[in-house]
Amino acid sequence: MKEINTTWPQGRTPWKVQDFDSPAEMLAYAETRSLQFGLLSSRRDGPGGTGGVDWNGTVALVRRGWPEGAARVRKLADALYERIKPTAPTWMQAAHDVTGAFVDVGVYVTGQPECMMQFVETEAPNPKPVNLVVSCSCSGGTGGDVIVNRGAAILAAAEALEQRGCCVSIDVENTTTRDGLYLTLRTRLKRPGEPMDTDALAFALMHPAFLRRLVWAAKESLEDRWARVWALDGCYGAPTDYPADHCEDGTIYFGPVRFDNRYRFATQESAVQVALEIMGRAGVRVDADA
Repeated sequence: MKEINTTWPQGRTPWKVQDFDSPAEMLAYAETRSLQFGLLSSRRDGPGGTGGVDWNGTVALVRRGWPEGAARVRKLADALYERIKPTAPTWMQAAHDVTGAFVDVGVYVTGQPECMMQFVETEAPNPKPVNLVVSCSCSGGTGGDVIVNRGAAILAAAEALEQRGCCVSIDVENTTTRDGLYLTLRTRLKRPGEPMDTDALAFALMHPAFLRRLVWAAKESLEDRWARVWALDGCYGAPTDYPADHCEDGTIYFGPVRFDNRYRFATQESAVQVALEIMGRAGVRVDADA
């Protein structure tokens, strides 16, 4: 785990960033530190919107993943394969032909008819790498089905990219603000070149317990000053976007679920459309109307 204390890009207010190498490391952080303040919603039985999973069930999901969610994703990824075409690097390459923009004198004097040249755009055999950064932040009252639909669409799109030969990395982040402070918890889910562990990714991106059990537990375990702000009364902060200038090149960012956009994830079909729109704006070629 790496902890960074810095200032928010806009306004220069305090901003804490905690990076975890995996959900398992976040779990270890939450289990080994003494809980500070708050209602401890992560451990309570029956808080709404956790997908019917208690704390022990959450621990099991961190360790084994969520196969039921993964099965849904695999079917969706197959359907998205034809709709997603990752962008490959291109360059201008000189090509010889019987016609062209200018003559290659060295070829011309040998008598070969293909002595004319022109530059043509050439595409690399492998698509550009893509880093998906997914916010798991949600406004209060967001239903578990919204989280599942959105996560399934994003993960299925990631699988389709990989099937197309694209090197995909995936991070999940939770950025919130409260009382003039900003907090980001980031977790690496998949590194470039690693195989796609769909069971594990399904839990982190789709299951409501990832946010409302695991992430909340990490917030409840923060050092005194920050735990007082984020967990004192069971309010875990207002969702906000992760700063774009802190994302690496090639990042596609999926922002928080808020009151004004969560209706767009009400069905699986609408969630897929949103995911494709975001990827299209980021430069991935998609067929949004298929």
